[in-house]
Amino acid sequence: GLPLGLTLVIEVGGFAGNSVFVGWISEQAMAAHQVALTLASTTFMMSLGISAAVSVRVGQAIGRQDTQGARSAGFASILLSLILMAISALLFMISPESLTRILTNRPEVIKAAVPLVFIAGLFQLSDGIQAVVIGALQGAGERKFPMWANVFGHYFIAIPLGLLLAFHFNLGAAGLWYGMLVGLTIVAVLLTIKFNQMTKTHLERL
Repeated sequence: GLPLGLTLVIEVGGFAGNSVFVGWISEQAMAAHQVALTLASTTFMMSLGISAAVSVRVGQAIGRQDTQGARSAGFASILLSLILMAISALLFMISPESLTRILTNRPEVIKAAVPLVFIAGLFQLSDGIQAVVIGALQGAGERKFPMWANVFGHYFIAIPLGLLLAFHFNLGAAGLWYGMLVGLTIVAVLLTIKFNQMTKTHLERL
């Protein structure tokens, strides 16, 4: 269970670190960051639920010695997450101001949050995919790879890139969010490749 717990700590720690870095910019930026993060976290719950379900489905398929069934369950769940997160991404990108007004009525915060909500819309797909594939890999008995993929994506890509964009290129909070976007995309790609490779060959029961 240690790799499972560490995977969660690593991912949450990456987002928490970005919250600290946004706080270095300004109080207004921090408020805007929290608005965008709350919206993104709300829609993420859909993929998190799918992740829990696919973990069970893949595990059951492997228990039946049905590798093709495990593969089908995994990719069907990825497709479902893609559809749901694409809908939320579209809403984020079309109506960022309307969504922001659900959580705050301060004009300066709304103005600062709108571009962050738009970027959150861009990474809805990557965030959803990586969550679902982590569940699929856990069901297949692979727990260490997601941990290391998250270490690489968050701490070697997302945070350094975000800090560079935010403070060197003066993009502010948006730079940190672009860093998260790139990091989450890399994690999603790595995990999907791993699941694809694992399910091309017969998987033994644990």
